[in-house]
Amino acid sequence: MSKNKIVLLLGTTGGVGEAAAKMLMARGYYVITNYRKEEQKAHLESAGLGDRFLHLDLSDITSIENAFAEMQAAGITELDGIINCAAIQIATPLEEVPMDEVEYIFRTNVFGTLRVVQLAIPMLRPRKGRIVLCGSLAGSFVMPLTGIYSASKYALEAIVDSLRRELYPWGIEVSLIKPGSIDTRMFRSHIDNMKAAYAKSQEKGSLYVDHYAAHVDSIPKTQSKIMGTTPEEVAAMCLDALETSRPKPRYFPSFESKATRFLTPLLPDRVLDWMSAKFFFPLKKS
Repeated sequence: MSKNKIVLLLGTTGGVGEAAAKMLMARGYYVITNYRKEEQKAHLESAGLGDRFLHLDLSDITSIENAFAEMQAAGITELDGIINCAAIQIATPLEEVPMDEVEYIFRTNVFGTLRVVQLAIPMLRPRKGRIVLCGSLAGSFVMPLTGIYSASKYALEAIVDSLRRELYPWGIEVSLIKPGSIDTRMFRSHIDNMKAAYAKSQEKGSLYVDHYAAHVDSIPKTQSKIMGTTPEEVAAMCLDALETSRPKPRYFPSFESKATRFLTPLLPDRVLDWMSAKFFFPLKKS
């Protein structure tokens, strides 16, 4: 494959994005990656994780528009694909979550992602390029404390379905990758954040202290080899969606995500509530 295949890859400073960058570079793509901080750019350059580096923060629409203007000024007017592996995650009870955190989650996971897609579509159209977005099984099944994160991923589900149907006349394929737990820096950071949140909830005497404890206890279960997946497995599915002649609308990289795909539509809501309270996220009524 020659360097005339151009891909915009977002989220390269995370595990899945880094794995995808290595695979794309090995295949000979011209890879454009993003960074939010200068130290991230230095790491990407030194590790060879891209050919061009853009300052692009998904939570900042102006930053996104400036990055695309920079590409246009550099003569990059067409793309063969975009892959977005970037996202942020919080776990807070809906009763207590600050509204500025809600806005930040949606600016990054939904609004910024959509703005990137809007600006990329005219560049994808001449080459019938591909759009590959990373969602989550949290967009199919909601656990306690993850309501806002799940809401952003449910929104992404609707965006992907609409894009796939709207862009059909131009042959622009759109795929959503739906992993469960992945051993990445973001997930390990989430574990640390949850342990800190649990300790803080104990200090404050929060009504949700048992929720935090259950969340911390549930994490090792999702990290098992059977339930979880690796950045490389998810990245491989991103590349399949980019390269195969007939990409899937949705990819499910792990047993956890596959099981959620099949069981959630079949089981009644009350059964899912019971399973959550008894097995996945044990909580007792007072």
